[in-house]
Amino acid sequence: MATNIERFDNLVGRLFGELYEAFPIPRNLFCTDMQKHIEAAGLNEIDDFNPCADEARFFTASVRWLGNAGLIEHGDVVAGTAHDCVLTAKGLEILKATPACLEGALGDRLVQAAKHDADEELRQLTGQALSYGISLALHKF
Repeated sequence: MATNIERFDNLVGRLFGELYEAFPIPRNLFCTDMQKHIEAAGLNEIDDFNPCADEARFFTASVRWLGNAGLIEHGDVVAGTAHDCVLTAKGLEILKATPACLEGALGDRLVQAAKHDADEELRQLTGQALSYGISLALHKF
């Protein structure tokens, strides 16, 4: 079973890929589209009225964290749906970066990894993107 950090990196990599591919057009993001990639640990039985309740909590918390970190902007985030999501300038700068160890921008690589369900690569690329974002923030102070 994946850890919360692994689930977070997998989910965020997919969200980054969607938003990078759609930029600058805001997108509505849905837990139901990401449900199979979240694998919430607390899910014991399916709720007919809310089949991804645990995943929705994880999804919602992840989207809000990305917003609080200044990587995306979003409208309302409720019941497993995040409205009007778009990369910020900082988020776009991070995803356009091309680390020396990679061929192509992080965003392009995330899009391809998500399309091929390459979970391990998604987690690694997401980690690189978040680390690069921290590095950028530290160098600006």
